Amino acid sequence: MRNYLKILLIILPFIMLNCSKTDKKSDSIDSQIIENNQINGDKYKQLYDSIYIRLALQKSLKHEALTLFVKDIGIIKDLKLYSEISKIALDSYKYDDANTIARQWAKIDADSSYPFELGFRASLELKDFKKAEYYLKKYLDIEQPKNKRDYSKLLFSLLGNKNRLNVMNFLDSYIKKKNNRELIISYIELLYSYNKPIEVIKHINNIGSLNERNLIRLYANSHVLINQLEPAKKTLLKFLENKALPDRQVQLELLQIYLGLGDIKLAENLITKMINNTSGDVSLIYDVARILYENNNYDLSEKYLSSLVVNSDRIIFLRGMLDLKSENYNEAIAHFDRISDYNYKIIAIFNKASALSETSGNEYAINYLDSMQDKFDSYNDRLRFLLQKISLLRQEKRFKEIVEICTNHLINEKYDIEVLYSRAMAYESSGNISKMEVDLKEILKIDKENTNTLNALGYSLTIHTNRYNEAYNLILQAYHNDPGNAAILDSMAWIYYQKGNYEKALLFSEIAYKKDKDPEIIEHFCEILKKNKMHEELKKVINFALDNYPNKKELIKKLKILKNEIRI
Repeated sequence: MRNYLKILLIILPFIMLNCSKTDKKSDSIDSQIIENNQINGDKYKQLYDSIYIRLALQKSLKHEALTLFVKDIGIIKDLKLYSEISKIALDSYKYDDANTIARQWAKIDADSSYPFELGFRASLELKDFKKAEYYLKKYLDIEQPKNKRDYSKLLFSLLGNKNRLNVMNFLDSYIKKKNNRELIISYIELLYSYNKPIEVIKHINNIGSLNERNLIRLYANSHVLINQLEPAKKTLLKFLENKALPDRQVQLELLQIYLGLGDIKLAENLITKMINNTSGDVSLIYDVARILYENNNYDLSEKYLSSLVVNSDRIIFLRGMLDLKSENYNEAIAHFDRISDYNYKIIAIFNKASALSETSGNEYAINYLDSMQDKFDSYNDRLRFLLQKISLLRQEKRFKEIVEICTNHLINEKYDIEVLYSRAMAYESSGNISKMEVDLKEILKIDKENTNTLNALGYSLTIHTNRYNEAYNLILQAYHNDPGNAAILDSMAWIYYQKGNYEKALLFSEIAYKKDKDPEIIEHFCEILKKNKMHEELKKVINFALDNYPNKKELIKKLKILKNEIRI
């Protein structure tokens, strides 16, 4: 295709020259010579650019299309191209180009809000808050938002922004100046999407929920996300008391809270009440059974699921999962074999493989996956099978085989980020840190803002090397992109710990622990609490881990040593 475009570069000028000569003959009677030649030159250059850019887009040569578009932007008038190329600029992190496009787009389509939305998003990525505020003002002048939905239209476009911390820093400052409730509510919804429950709670406390259903649910669910179940329970109960009619979604969320608190009696009372109010609605009973399953109440889930006489694929799949958890492997396999709906078929095959690995061994399960993979044509589906095989191999610590499988795949698909990442993790697990680093850096060449890779490389450098400054910069970049991610917060805590800044480490570790009681996060939090001499809090965390992770022998051993060291 690149050669074809080069040929096009040669041919098009002759086409345009011919057209230009024809025009000159027909215009020779007139005296419009210099001016008309300039106009015609721009017209044919625009035609040339438009054809070239569209051919490049058709062949996925996005960089070439963007480069030419920005170079000749002064003569391009095609609004559809502005829309298409602006997305490419954002997706490829060419934020200066996006700003250039926004400026010119606004000149030729001044009544549209799209160029100002583009400029706003690009300016936030560049941390140019002054320019971002200018674009935002222009956008609001055109859109004239009247309610939350109008504000949400803009703010939810920011879900596509890579640097979420910049978005939050700008909007935190902006909403203080404007004090607009509808705008603040839209921002609260964005924060929830960013996985920032603590900030959601803070903002709702500031403006008051006024018993608005949306805010009540966000408030309660944010407490759930940081394991504060009692305030969440109280919030939903108070809301439901004032409702004349049942609110199924809120009741289901309350059910999850009861189960999280371990209050089975209240959970069953609520389930009975819901079912009685709906005369045994099939969809409700399925949702109840699913929630019970997700909260490890398998017997109770089976009880309600068995009351259903209909057999949709989602119900059959849940029955299979319950049998799998109960170690009834043959029954689980029979359920999974009955599923035909594409939405459940592949995940059913994967879970059947898990059952087969228990009954016949991992090798048999992997061979089964190989045989089923051939029945799917889609590249993405086949990739899912490959990643599932890798998952089974990881369970048996067969890292050398993972490396071989990934390497064979990458011969033809060298830019496959997920497979590169899988190979990198296999290298790390087998102690080959240098090769892990090569693969992770290869991913960053493909996608320099790949958040998981930035965090993985930064954290690996933290625990395997003393290159702490390099590690810090990588983790900080990941944190800017996803400041609500518990794993990244834990990485931030641990790099600060290694650098000797125990106060900063505590700040990040506390939030990570609130959001995720992962054993590694617990271990880091305990070490950081010890350094900060917070022995009472340390005692609580250790006791929680001893009660909840009795089978995590390595963690328990480390925590018991820690407990003896400080005599708590």
